[in-house]
Amino acid sequence: MNKGIYKGPLITSHRKRTIVLIFVAGILLIAIMGIFLFLQEGKNSDEVKEYREQITEENTRITESLISEVESITESATGKQAAEQSGLAPEEQKAQVQNTLTEMYYEILLKQKAQTFAMADGLVEQCKAEYVSLKQSGNWNAAVKASFISKYLAKSDVIEEQMDESFNALVNKMEEQLKAAGIDSSLIIEQYRVEYKLIKEENRSNLMDKALAEIKN
Repeated sequence: MNKGIYKGPLITSHRKRTIVLIFVAGILLIAIMGIFLFLQEGKNSDEVKEYREQITEENTRITESLISEVESITESATGKQAAEQSGLAPEEQKAQVQNTLTEMYYEILLKQKAQTFAMADGLVEQCKAEYVSLKQSGNWNAAVKASFISKYLAKSDVIEEQMDESFNALVNKMEEQLKAAGIDSSLIIEQYRVEYKLIKEENRSNLMDKALAEIKN
């Protein structure tokens, strides 16, 4: 009597499940690759490359101007003349300088936020204008819509990347200036970083909400 492996319903069911899982995994892999290629198409387009150059140049100019303000503010607050005019004991003078710089540095970061939000608003207006033009020309088909979305997602990434570049350059300069003034910068800089995370989330949310509001039709 042949006592081979039993190939009843349980084995058949297991094989079917395995085949289904492999099939589903293949579909998911194809979908992920499709999304990746979809996003890469926008990032690698000539228009996005030109936009990156434009925003990088603008952001560099803004950041350099804000860094100059940081240096000027620090010099004004920590200079010999400021110390003499305060009439305070050294430790009191140091505490006053720390409070002054903390507040004034924060004002500079708010300027950086405003500049970035202005860039985002400019992108939304650009997005709206192109969307209206495509709709009016009758070219708003599935392929054009996919390319449009990919391109503007890539441009929004450019803004966020430049926002990070600017913030990091500013806080690095602030940290350097605070240390030079003999002030412990760790808590101050950490506070700025926590605030920045909230600002980034706000910018991302505002950008998406405004863009969706403009093209919801």
